[in-house]
Amino acid sequence: MSNTDHLTALKEKIQAVEDESIVAITMPVNIYLQEAEDMARCARIDIAELATINVTEVQIDDLQARIGACREVQSLWVEDQHKANQAEDSWADIQEKANELKSELIHTFRYAYRKDENLMSAIADIAEGSTNP
Repeated sequence: MSNTDHLTALKEKIQAVEDESIVAITMPVNIYLQEAEDMARCARIDIAELATINVTEVQIDDLQARIGACREVQSLWVEDQHKANQAEDSWADIQEKANELKSELIHTFRYAYRKDENLMSAIADIAEGSTNP
């Protein structure tokens, strides 16, 4: 089963978890998941010994599915963060061009309306950035 399939299969269980039951981990998620996966692999090897304390293969399978679902959600989160960073970069480029255009327009308007005091006052406000140009 793929991580996406695990997430789809466990979505209702995940959404049913109470907010009060959620515990914040103190390590990066990818490391936490790798350690959990390593532990599940070791548990498969020691399944006979673990059976004596009521750990079943079904529980280990469930752990693997939960790890897969969490990996999928982590991947989706990383993807969203990447998109947000790209949007910020795009906005920075657009903002830079907009500021250059604003400066050019202010310079042009100062010359064009140099004899109109009311318009010069409005242009000065825009140049200060105290209005929404």
